[in-house]
Amino acid sequence: MNETHAPGPEPRPWNGQTPPTGTTGPSSPPFGGAPAAQAFEPTARTLPAWLLPSLTGAVGIVIGAAGWALVSSSYAVGTPDTFTAAVEECGLDYESSAAQIGDEGASLALDHQGEDDISGLSHTGLHCVLGALDVPDSVTAQMEGTTAMDGRQSASWDGITASWSYHPDRGLDVVFSLDQQR
Repeated sequence: MNETHAPGPEPRPWNGQTPPTGTTGPSSPPFGGAPAAQAFEPTARTLPAWLLPSLTGAVGIVIGAAGWALVSSSYAVGTPDTFTAAVEECGLDYESSAAQIGDEGASLALDHQGEDDISGLSHTGLHCVLGALDVPDSVTAQMEGTTAMDGRQSASWDGITASWSYHPDRGLDVVFSLDQQR
């Protein structure tokens, strides 16, 4: 079967304009030869081969640095000012026997008043410091549930480690310390 096709419209370039006819350049090329007789055809612009790997590497470095900073800050939330700020926020004297800051601000010892103690931190003062240090509720519950038979307990969160013991006569004694940088 023999089919004939009617000629369709001329294809148009990407910009929708009709291509010019005749020569597209100067009347004589700069290096001799015959003038070009074909229509201008846009060519794809190529990027240097090194550009994509370089940009990818630079973006990777920026993302990696931001991620490292975010992760490392989550490990070391506590700073030497953390304990001083908590004690001051609760209006305690950090040089008293009830709240002692040591190790150049890297530790805090709290002495809760027991039944036989004349001095020591009140229940309200103890809970104020726990709140100022953002002690998780689970750790506070562990502290409150500790008995004299449990011995020394410990827990860590946000770059801080706490260890404590309890006896009804001596109260709850807690030592907070900043974790070493990882």
